Amino acid sequence: DKSEGTDEDDEDYYQEILYIEPYRADLTIKLAELLDIEISEVLTYSSLKLKKAVIQQRNIKSQEEIVEIERAVNITREMHLKAMEIIRPDIYEYEIKAEVEKVAEKYNCTTSFQTIATIHGETLHNHNYNNLLKEGDILLLDCGARTELGYCGDMTTVIPVSGKFSEKQKEIYGILIEMFDAAVSKLKPEVEYREAYLASSKVLIEGMKRLGMLTGQTEEILEKGAHALFFPHGLGHMLGMDVHDCENLGEEYVGYDEGKSRDKRPGHGSLRLARTLKVGHVFTVEPGIYFIPRFIENWKSKGLFKEHLNYSEIEKYSDFGGMRYEGDFVITEDSSRRLGDRMPKLYTEVEELTGKNKKC
Repeated sequence: DKSEGTDEDDEDYYQEILYIEPYRADLTIKLAELLDIEISEVLTYSSLKLKKAVIQQRNIKSQEEIVEIERAVNITREMHLKAMEIIRPDIYEYEIKAEVEKVAEKYNCTTSFQTIATIHGETLHNHNYNNLLKEGDILLLDCGARTELGYCGDMTTVIPVSGKFSEKQKEIYGILIEMFDAAVSKLKPEVEYREAYLASSKVLIEGMKRLGMLTGQTEEILEKGAHALFFPHGLGHMLGMDVHDCENLGEEYVGYDEGKSRDKRPGHGSLRLARTLKVGHVFTVEPGIYFIPRFIENWKSKGLFKEHLNYSEIEKYSDFGGMRYEGDFVITEDSSRRLGDRMPKLYTEVEELTGKNKKC
């Protein structure tokens, strides 16, 4: 309210209003009404300074937040173990989805994003659940729980429908886990997350060279981005009250240091997270290996990286699908820690817990 003797024409009378553009359309309309501006102007007048301050605050998790995220992660873990327990041939993907989401509901949680439960892992965000699981298939399960306080878990596993990986599946899965371990080995304060991506990608390149799909010097292949045919996305993202925490405020502010910009090269340009890691950062690590027929066909038709990519060998895997393995991490004072109780990782551990091979 105007106090006695205040001149409304005096610039000092008015206080600057800082706001962040809302995510929801109804709140955008409400904010436009309150500020007496056009809806189209809400984004124009939003505060970049406030946005960056919110991101800086939310990127560093308190101990209380880490405890709650770890609760979400352990419920997420139970969701994945449930899938391993019940999976078998001749059931549908939607049956797996229903059972894992029941686990979250048992703890009064929701899912932190739309569950991915698919035998077509080559489609990165596949929300079709109508496929019948068959002998020899592998199920990619990417799901997470969101607690009553709004904190999220997010993990991905690969599960053999028949209880055993084929030799070809073991080869690719083995490379995938090496990629994961290489990335984790780089996680500590003051290291750029980009370094974890590079370490993971080098392992992928070496693995594909062993299988005859790539040829040439590893550093040159990595520099050009030819490995992105198999690994087209980034390595991970921030995790918190959003499963991709704060990304609605701008990936370039959440995932990149001030003054750093996104790379243009294949693969490198897909990083959501590349910033310098700090104590209290919580994020995912999720390398993947995919054989995407249309992607392969497109690159081959254009002759992309033909000096490195052996398309005749790659096409032998055109019906393979895709694999991804994901865990959630926090940066500690001198290293990092995977959140949650121990999760099966090696193919032998997954097989031991899967379907008809489950001992308990």
